[in-house]
Amino acid sequence: MFKFEFCVDIKGLVEPMDCQSADIYANVLEDAVNEGLQCVDGSTICGGSLGGQGFTNENTGTTPDIAAAANTITTICGVVTVEDEVCTDKDCMMQHYNNITMTLSNYVDDGRFTGRIQLDARNRLPPVPELQKVTGQAGTFSSMSLLLPSTISGDINWRYTQGSDLTTCIEKAAFLPSETPYETLYECCQQHFQWDVTKCCLNGGGCPEANIAGIEEGVDRYYAKWSEGELCAAKTSFESWETSYTTLAECCDAHFKNYNYDACMNPSV
Repeated sequence: MFKFEFCVDIKGLVEPMDCQSADIYANVLEDAVNEGLQCVDGSTICGGSLGGQGFTNENTGTTPDIAAAANTITTICGVVTVEDEVCTDKDCMMQHYNNITMTLSNYVDDGRFTGRIQLDARNRLPPVPELQKVTGQAGTFSSMSLLLPSTISGDINWRYTQGSDLTTCIEKAAFLPSETPYETLYECCQQHFQWDVTKCCLNGGGCPEANIAGIEEGVDRYYAKWSEGELCAAKTSFESWETSYTTLAECCDAHFKNYNYDACMNPSV
């Protein structure tokens, strides 16, 4: 078994109003990708700005502006897991990987991906008008972050590289020629997330060189809540796009240093 990430650009994809819409869009797109892969199983996750919300929200029922999105380009990404019962060595798996990515690339470039999306959007019950005119952009399919099993890659030398996660680097043992490996998470964060190295380190598990600990699951961290009586609050679960702090003082210093700092440090809730 091996897995890899992929991305492709979609033209005309309207932004979903809620997780219900996002789930519908994602399932149509997933089915179209699966058609190119000749596979039948998959799953989707409601994330990004909709992460952590319920299936519906205050925008549910709002008519999306399809015309306004007609010329927009959106990059969608996913992860493919291949259960290979034939290959038992690295060369064979690499060939299988190359065959799959070439198949998917051709599937996007020759228009079959677009045709499948539009067909599924029309035939689905109820239909999905938001996807009936979208197009997969030729030449935009890319694959990355190939991960082979440790039994194939040999002694595991875990290193870091930039993947599809927009907040941090990923750790892996096998790399494509197009990928640059880094010995430490800190090196990778400095190279690819220089605008927010701290957040990259937090989300990636920590950078001891910079004295930045990773986010521990189940441990309270603070975030800016902006509520009267509780300007900063604590919780244990964060989306990847959220900024969190180890202490209340760090949160207050970051957001309220010149505005209600004392009130932030002494919540009344």
